[in-house]
Amino acid sequence: MRMLEPENYRLAREFVRTRARPLDRALFEYEFDGRAPDAVWDELGRFANRDGGFGHGIEPDCRLPASSVLGALTAVPYLSRTKAPADHPLVQGGVRHLLDAYDRPSEAWRMLPPEVNDHPRASWWNYDPETAAGDLAEHWGNPSAELSKSTLWLAQRTCHERFQTPWQTTTHHCARRWHRHCRCLDRHTAGTGED
Repeated sequence: MRMLEPENYRLAREFVRTRARPLDRALFEYEFDGRAPDAVWDELGRFANRDGGFGHGIEPDCRLPASSVLGALTAVPYLSRTKAPADHPLVQGGVRHLLDAYDRPSEAWRMLPPEVNDHPRASWWNYDPETAAGDLAEHWGNPSAELSKSTLWLAQRTCHERFQTPWQTTTHHCARRWHRHCRCLDRHTAGTGED
């Protein structure tokens, strides 16, 4: 693996120290300085809501203060990278929020609620009520595929049985849709000499 030259590392470290938000600065110090994870959890807690979810701009392109699946999707890697214990309030809250946010009829998670449109956000985080149902069916993989990985981590940490169904369902959907996609690609490239 190629390593940064010492001067480039010094410049990167200085950039993080002076420009990164406190959450990412705390993660950097955990990863590279051997600091305890508590500072990461304290900073992550600033993005947590009473319902256990995460908002308040944890995903910098979306300033929705309310909890969202996007917020959880952004928060879980901080918890997993710092090996947060299963009984940590942020882990327990994240579990509770994701279980409540799972849309059983659609067997998927909706990335953002409609009220996202009332807050500053990047254009790709707009909510369109006219296409919302179709979007959930068409774009089920975002966030469900990524959340399949996150819910597996949370389920393993917490032994939470209620995660079994969402995790199995989304993993099954991922595999089924990927298989269908590959078959379409096979038919598309058959006879063209492409692989």
